Amino acid sequence: MIIITLGVLVLIGIIFLVNNGFDKFNKTTNPILNSSERIAIRESCDLACSANDKLSYCCNAYEVGNMELKCDDSRLGIGCELDCSNIKC
Repeated sequence: MIIITLGVLVLIGIIFLVNNGFDKFNKTTNPILNSSERIAIRESCDLACSANDKLSYCCNAYEVGNMELKCDDSRLGIGCELDCSNIKC
């Protein structure tokens, strides 16, 4: 009877830790990473990069929520090699 009680308590503890861990993970991940807006912005920036369109890639700013993103933002993960240092927007 004692072993069953301890087993149930351990199971409840594991369930609590797993649920709490996922809640903390969801709160800390940036919501922009999973949004459909981010996907659309990323595709637009990929097109500008592949077309070698520096003006669109370097100057266009996209608003997601209350944040402003440009194509060279590392959170989008594009990895384009266009140089934006000599572009005046």
